[in-house]
Amino acid sequence: MKFLLVLLLGYSALAKTVLVTDIDDTLKVAHIRSTIGTVSNAFRTKNIFLGMNDLIASVKKDANADIYYLTNAPAVLMGASHRALLRNGKFPAGTLLLRQSGVSSDVHKINALNTLIQRESPDTVILIGDNGERDNKFYKTIMNTYPGINFKTYIRIAYSIDNDHKPLRGQSGFISSLEIAADLYKEGLIDLYSVDNHFNRHAPKFIADTQRNKTGMMYLPKWLRCQGHTSFNTLFAFEHPWLSIVKKKIQKVCSRL
Repeated sequence: MKFLLVLLLGYSALAKTVLVTDIDDTLKVAHIRSTIGTVSNAFRTKNIFLGMNDLIASVKKDANADIYYLTNAPAVLMGASHRALLRNGKFPAGTLLLRQSGVSSDVHKINALNTLIQRESPDTVILIGDNGERDNKFYKTIMNTYPGINFKTYIRIAYSIDNDHKPLRGQSGFISSLEIAADLYKEGLIDLYSVDNHFNRHAPKFIADTQRNKTGMMYLPKWLRCQGHTSFNTLFAFEHPWLSIVKKKIQKVCSRL
């Protein structure tokens, strides 16, 4: 029994975890499906979804994860503003992977994920994106390519779900960092202290967000619509004093037309 415990602890220490997250409409309030929103928000460096920085910091600390910020934003045009956004949002140090000149947005994320997975040989990969464009399809391609890896994939439901932009099999939708924190705790990728602290810090403010803002730091932008989002029913598989109120808030927000 003692040998088995030592073996399990040794494996846990050696297990490699990588977290890869998109930026626009995942960490940054960008409104990429709106031409006006995309243009007006392009160089804003304080349009931040609250809670995501603390979530990523917990994964980095508790799972000793390497962090990658993967975006289809062009390096020449958006490099400086995306770096400023990560600084302003106090996101954990990590590698920023922008799209270089001459590289198609159709292949950039797939190529970057293939490269880092082959280099890092991770046991677990946490993928975070949104349903504004094609993160669901990019991530599903990678999940199918590496069936031996434990993938935890989360898609922010920034826009009401349709057939092209819904979470695919093995992917979970979310509208708040609280949903991801609960699921990562269940999976043993963040500890009890981290998830409890995350809920105590962010749940009251998430519940109080009136969804009136379009710019700045917020939980719920005014334009967000998340009809069809139901993943929270399975992600919240643990007990917490804030849980029932958070679920009611999500249900209310996602019932808006």
